[in-house]
Amino acid sequence: MSNHTHLIANIPDGHLSETLRDLKKFTAKSIISTIMDGKESRREWMLNCFGFNANRHSRNKFFQFWTL
Repeated sequence: MSNHTHLIANIPDGHLSETLRDLKKFTAKSIISTIMDGKESRREWMLNCFGFNANRHSRNKFFQFWTL
């Protein structure tokens, strides 16, 4: 199944929530940038999905990549 991921993490300093936030922010920006700049055949469909989810999220204006 390529539509999800599992992560096992151990953060020595105990700041798991901050580390997870930064990981999600970095990966979302990188993946969306790759989709926009690359030759992805499903580009429009994916960006529309991310845009739709952003409309349902109070802090995002353009794209919502990660879900709970």
